[in-house]
Amino acid sequence: MVEQFFKVREHATVRGIPTFWVELEPDMQAKFRSLLSTIRSQNLIAVLSEDQGLGKISILRAPRARRRSRLFYAALLVVTLATVCYSGFIHVKSFNESLRELGREPVHVLSNTVAFAVSLFFILGLHELSHMFASVKHGKRPTPPMFIPGPPPLGTLGAVILSEEPLVDMDEVLDTGFSGPLASFLVSLAVLAVGLPASVRVPEEVVARWIAAKKAQLIPTPLAYQLVEMLVARGSGAYLLSPVAWAGWAGLYVTFLNLLPIGQLDGGHIVYSLFHGRASAHLLLSAAGLLVLFYTNPAMAILVLALLLMAPSHPPPLDRVSKVAGRRRAIYLAAYALMLALSCPIPAS
Repeated sequence: MVEQFFKVREHATVRGIPTFWVELEPDMQAKFRSLLSTIRSQNLIAVLSEDQGLGKISILRAPRARRRSRLFYAALLVVTLATVCYSGFIHVKSFNESLRELGREPVHVLSNTVAFAVSLFFILGLHELSHMFASVKHGKRPTPPMFIPGPPPLGTLGAVILSEEPLVDMDEVLDTGFSGPLASFLVSLAVLAVGLPASVRVPEEVVARWIAAKKAQLIPTPLAYQLVEMLVARGSGAYLLSPVAWAGWAGLYVTFLNLLPIGQLDGGHIVYSLFHGRASAHLLLSAAGLLVLFYTNPAMAILVLALLLMAPSHPPPLDRVSKVAGRRRAIYLAAYALMLALSCPIPAS
């Protein structure tokens, strides 16, 4: 099998594992993918690493896939929909109480609760669908999204998609990690653009009174939020966010957390692939990010530091030789840095 794609220099059985040492060639990535496709039907996988100037290929039994019933995913979706709607109801109720204090008409409870839930699921759903499309593009068979119910204010802890097979190479790690945050970032901007016009400007003296009475708080707003506000907002002063606008703000906030270079978060996938798994680069980027956060948002920095300390290390892909090409790497690195900067929450003054 291996000889069909590579020039084998030596082969042996190492601790019961068939192992081949092959010549390193420019098209190793494509050849290795062809090898994986060939042995897949035999329930086998391969691991490619570098060993003393040669490629080392180990043939292993594929891990057993754990499939859950469709009913399991459907039940989680229904429960999460219920918890998100409940959270939306709380937001609408609070929004209406504030509107009454301002002498304004309250909004319709049911329609705004549904609008909040639809907005949040639109953000989360397209995030996970983008992950699925990236997995399918690379020949994987992903599971349906597994939505996780949670407490208010969101009503969900997000969603995950599992794959039956390990990630093959750095290109796949990058595509898988980048696709979800890009989708949720763009959709959050769209939701904000819809929700901000329905929000209400509040006079500064009222804001000060509400904050003193602990009826409201100023929330940190990312640069992306401020850009959308400049485009669609009218008037001046602090905003009392409508439920839909709050969902858009929350989408940006969660996207930022997900972009952090931590473990198996999407940001962890992105940084791991862009820096070819180098732990030193990962640590340097994390340290730089923490310094910026301690200056702009100390509370967020403490949360990120805790996540960094608890997060497991990123597992390597099957192909540990191939790297992301230079031009592609530069484009993705610039896009990643831009999304991270635009979604970083900045405390309100």
